[in-house]
Amino acid sequence: MGMVGLVMGAALATGSIVSGIISQWFNWQGVFVFFELIIGLLFLINIFVGQNVIVKKEVHLDIPSLIGLFGFAMVLFGVQSLGHTTKPSSMIAMMMIGLVLSVYFVHRQGNLAQPMLDFKVFKQPGFTLGLLLTGASYIALIVMTVLMPLYYQNVLHTSKLVSGLLMVPPAALMAVMNRRSGKLLDQKGLKVVMRIGAASIFIGYAGLALTFGMHNVVLAVIFAAFGEVGNAFMMLPATTYANNQLPDYLITHGSAMISTARQFAGVIGVLVATTIVSGFGGLHDAYIVFGIGMTVMIVTVWRITARYQGAK
Repeated sequence: MGMVGLVMGAALATGSIVSGIISQWFNWQGVFVFFELIIGLLFLINIFVGQNVIVKKEVHLDIPSLIGLFGFAMVLFGVQSLGHTTKPSSMIAMMMIGLVLSVYFVHRQGNLAQPMLDFKVFKQPGFTLGLLLTGASYIALIVMTVLMPLYYQNVLHTSKLVSGLLMVPPAALMAVMNRRSGKLLDQKGLKVVMRIGAASIFIGYAGLALTFGMHNVVLAVIFAAFGEVGNAFMMLPATTYANNQLPDYLITHGSAMISTARQFAGVIGVLVATTIVSGFGGLHDAYIVFGIGMTVMIVTVWRITARYQGAK
């Protein structure tokens, strides 16, 4: 998982540079065109190089479950679009339909001999803990990556290219620390790693809120680094911990649950952040709000990790 985090951090570092370069000379659609070409190339390479490493077995594809599964996508899209749509009533209606389908999906999974997603994973308290911590960490990361370019460009008045370059040091440091956090998880357990991560994220957001008016690019990069490094000690270690609580036959279901929860958490976090920035006090208030949120998270981490023996 540490290697996975290393790759993700490297992607954040290089992605910001590439996006900054493209945005500097082309319109925003150019970013999507470029990455569409990259994805297409990877798809072609995978056809000839990729190997299946999972043991195959026959399973029944339950069509009603597949239809119900679309409910999650409808809710996710509705939440994501609610902040900037011109037809909020339509989005709310779609979300309500999606919520009904989602409830139907969950209910049906509990009555199938071979569920598409096995919700028995939530019977393990340690799994639920890991899932919640992963979601909170992802909110902190994704909001940081959304707010920092806005701060660099709108407050410090840097170019898009420079703002992309300024995103590289925190992401690169996060990539490196992901490897270290995995080893520390093995040595010290979840409690130590999670507390380091929560404290680092809190320092990042609190520092950005307190130094906002100084317009100091060095301080901005340093505190952004604290926020992203904290993620290295939270998200993937929490994912590892959550999956370790499950028997082998439930691990694929647990991974799917964590990925879904992470996406919902990221969308909600971005929605809250953009609503604060555009509808209330602006960037400074966004840092303050999420700084307070990280205070709640750090207290929660301290209490929850002490509650479970498995989080020693």
